[in-house]
This record gives sequence, C-alpha cells and structure tokens, in this order.
Amino acid sequence: MYIKKLLKSLIPLYILLLLNPILLFIIASVYATYNIDNLTNFINNYGGIILILTNITYIIYIIKKHRIKVNKYNLIDNYPKIYLFISIPLFLNSLILLINNQKIPTINIYIALFGSVIIGPILEELIFRYLIYNNLNKFNKKNTSIILSSLIFALVHNGFINIVYAFIIGTILTIIYSKNKNIKEVIILHMVANLMSLLIKEYNPIILISSFMCLIFSLYIIKMNK
Repeated sequence: MYIKKLLKSLIPLYILLLLNPILLFIIASVYATYNIDNLTNFINNYGGIILILTNITYIIYIIKKHRIKVNKYNLIDNYPKIYLFISIPLFLNSLILLINNQKIPTINIYIALFGSVIIGPILEELIFRYLIYNNLNKFNKKNTSIILSSLIFALVHNGFINIVYAFIIGTILTIIYSKNKNIKEVIILHMVANLMSLLIKEYNPIILISSFMCLIFSLYIIKMNK
C-alpha cells in the first residue's frame, strides 16, 4: 500500500523523464526521413533547444492544471538566504574542483543560461517541491517527506558527486519550502545556485575561502533572524 502511494506520488517525474526523450526521438525521426546524413549534427545543434521548449510546455501544463499561484517574495528582506545560495554552490563546486583537479568543459552559454538557470529551476521546483514533496507529505511525516523528495531529486542527476551535491541543495530547498510553501522563493534560490555553479570553471582558493566565510555569515544571520 505504501509503495503504491509512493509510486503514484512520482507521476509528475515519470512524465518528465518520458516526455523529453520521446519528443526528441519523434522530431529526430521526422528529420531523419529527409536528411539522415546530418542527423547527428541536428541533435547536437538543436537537441538542447528542443528539450528547453518541451520543458517550457510542461511548465505551462503544470501551472494550468494545478492552478498554481505565485506568492510575493521580497529579495531585500530575504538577503541571508540569497547569500546562502550564492555561497553554497561556490564553496561546494570549489571543493569538488580542488579534489578532482580538472576544469569544467566549455558549453553553449546561452543554452546553459536559459536552460539551467531559468527553465531548469522553475520546472524542478514545480515537480520536486510543489508536486512531489506535497504528495509525499500526504502519507509521510514532514522530515521523511523532505528526505525522500530530496533523495529522488538527487537521483535524477548523473554521477556520484552530482548526486551528493543535488541532495544537499535539494534538502535545503525543501526545508525552506516546507516552512512557508512559497514556490517563488525556492525557484529564485535554485536559480541563484545554478548561476553560481555555471560561473565557476576552475579551482580558485580565493573563491573557496570567501564562499566559506559567506556561508558562515549567512547561516549566522539566518539564525539571528529566527
């Protein structure tokens, strides 16, 4: 019975995991009927754009179906959380780069900005925080729902380091969302985190130290505000 409820609560994720590859396959198949020689180039050049358009469509569908209303969010009043989500990705990514001792490969900056910094956070927060966390919360305790939704969020990422990183970020985002149920807040924080991750390309000791100091400072301010 519990497993059935758990699997049912993940339906929005199933749709996402199936929608992107199926649509890409259909479009690539249609393209291949006319120009099969350049199919690989087509996927490399336009695959990211197709996925972004698919995700935008799914975002609109989720908002319309669930009649999601966006609450107000004052960036100035919530500056400690902004600091927190600037410092965490900078610190963790610096730490990862220090351990791995390698540069991050260059990618299309426009696709990365629009896909990872804007569309990705909106879609992921709607699915993992607004839908999955709330679904899990119907038949789990709050802390269990936070851990489960964050773990599921982490497992859709590739690689052990990315999974651990996503679990940390996902857990903090879910805790924040669980307190005030403001989806706009976690979307903005997720956007900030992804932007910071995108900006850091190689290890820099100054960034590591300064981000750690910023992390401690933001946690202190958040604790004092409580």
